[in-house]
Formats: sequence, structure tokens, C-alpha cells
Amino acid sequence: MVILGLNSGTSADGLDLAVLEISPSHVTPAKYLAGKCVAYPPHLRDAVLTLSDAHTADLNHLVYLDHALGEFYGTAAARFQAWLSHRGITIDAIGSHGQTVRHLPAPTTFLGRRVHGTLQIGSLEMIATLTGKPVIGDFRQADVALGHEGAPITVAAMARLFGHPSRSRLIVNIGGMANYFYFPAGFDVSEIRAADTGPGNVLSDLLCR
Repeated sequence: MVILGLNSGTSADGLDLAVLEISPSHVTPAKYLAGKCVAYPPHLRDAVLTLSDAHTADLNHLVYLDHALGEFYGTAAARFQAWLSHRGITIDAIGSHGQTVRHLPAPTTFLGRRVHGTLQIGSLEMIATLTGKPVIGDFRQADVALGHEGAPITVAAMARLFGHPSRSRLIVNIGGMANYFYFPAGFDVSEIRAADTGPGNVLSDLLCR
């Protein structure tokens, strides 16, 4: 399958688009075909950062921003899709992570229950409407439902890409938030370890600005 992935990180500086050909082969499970980055318009970035930094959120603002981001993502994806089509690349589906506006991984008591959660916005339905493709998203919610923190969420993909039958590997990812992945030799998923470790280049981004 040929999948277009859409992702925007903690810094909210732009939308990354990457096209990969996914194969069941363990030798070459994924092949990179094309990619680009589309910068957020300043007013859109300001709206995202304002919502993310606010102690309390205006619910109307949240709903409108979800729609606006979905439209921005969908338009960018549709234009990229047209560019790919001229080069003989046809997309089967789109995966959209969305923009994280709140991440609350620490369990707390709410209405008599122990809860935690995370929220990513950017209307999946809007992206599907503008591109005409199936769109998959809300990736962190399944991890939260299983009792985890919703981060990191790329463990299965990383295991496919970097797992090895005779070598153990430790990978550190310094994204907006840093995390690590430990893949022991062999393919025993019960021995895999992965976790967020704290702020990453979100701090250097702030210092640069």
C-alpha cells in the first residue's frame, strides 16, 4: 500500500507530508517515495499555540480550530496528491496525526475515576472530503485506552524498521518531546521498552525564538 502520512509536531511550525510504500517484507518494510513540508500560516500557528498554552480553553475556539486545521491539512494533501499523480504515484490512504493541543499523561482523579488523556485536532473528515481518500487518525487514543500514556506511539513501526534478529538496539528520538526505544535482539515484543523522557528540541526552539 502507498500511504501519505501527515504530521505536525509540538512546535506547530508546519505540516510534514511523507509518502511511503508499505510492504509485508521484513527486509524492506517501508520505502520512502516523496515528501515535503508546508509551513503553517502565521495566524493559524498563533491560534494553535494560544490554545495549547491556555490554562482553560474556549470550546468554540477548539471546534473552529479543528475545522480550520482539517481544511489546511486537506488542501495541502490534495495539492501534494496532484503533484504525486503527475509522477505516477497513487495514494491508497492517508494517516493524519493531527495537532496536539493538550497532553495529560499523568493519571488524576476526575468524577471519582482515575483518568488521563491526550487531544489532537485537525478534522479527519475534512481531509477525507478534500482528498477523496480514506483517512485514519486519532492514533494516540488506542494507546491511552490500553492504559498507556499515548506516547510514544511509533513503537510498532520502529520495531518493523529497526528490530534485528541478533542485535539489540537503543534509539533516542529528540523530537519536540524526547523519547527512547529499546529493541532487544530477536522479535519478542514483550521485551520492547519505549517511553517519553521529557522536553526535547521544543526548548531549543524557544531559545532560538
